[in-house]
Amino acid sequence: MKWYADSSGRRTFQIVVDVFLLCFLAVSVWLGKRVDDGISTLRGPADGLTSAGGSFRDNMSGAADTVGGIPLVGDGLKSPFEALSGSGQRLADVGTSVASTVDTVARTVGIVVAVVPIVVALLVWAFFRIRFVRRATAASRLVGSEGSMELFALRALTRQPLRRLAPLGPNLARRFRDGDPVVVRQLAALELATCGVSVDGDETSPRVPRLA
Repeated sequence: MKWYADSSGRRTFQIVVDVFLLCFLAVSVWLGKRVDDGISTLRGPADGLTSAGGSFRDNMSGAADTVGGIPLVGDGLKSPFEALSGSGQRLADVGTSVASTVDTVARTVGIVVAVVPIVVALLVWAFFRIRFVRRATAASRLVGSEGSMELFALRALTRQPLRRLAPLGPNLARRFRDGDPVVVRQLAALELATCGVSVDGDETSPRVPRLA
């Protein structure tokens, strides 16, 4: 597998893109964590409600136990305090439920904020890089085989934009048909440069758009 181009300029660009991608992934994760932490601060009132409800429940439960020990009238006096204790428990349950909801929302939003840009960036990077790897690997396997230069030269004539063929001089097709070795090599180098491969390790191949 050929992951990077032979030409130093395009290879440097690809490395820079990879480093930028890693930095982007790290920033996305950090941003998602910051969003999670920011939303989680909203659970403060819910925690206060849980604490207040629990404290009220415990106080009323203690009061119920105290008055329940009074002879004759204890059972009658105990009931209101037990009811208040139940109200405190319900208040604590509401606080716990709200806190749990805040945690869920914070976690979900944080994950979305982190994952969505990461997925988009990886898909874009993978599209261009996998396309490059497939073309560069296939081309590098053909380089050096019999007739490979003529094959790449022919592909250049049929696939390369005219603005890249023009600098190679006039009568390009005729010179190619006549088997001019200089033209064949120039055309092959042009096509190979598009694939990210140089001719015989030559890094002075024609410059092409820097797609990863």
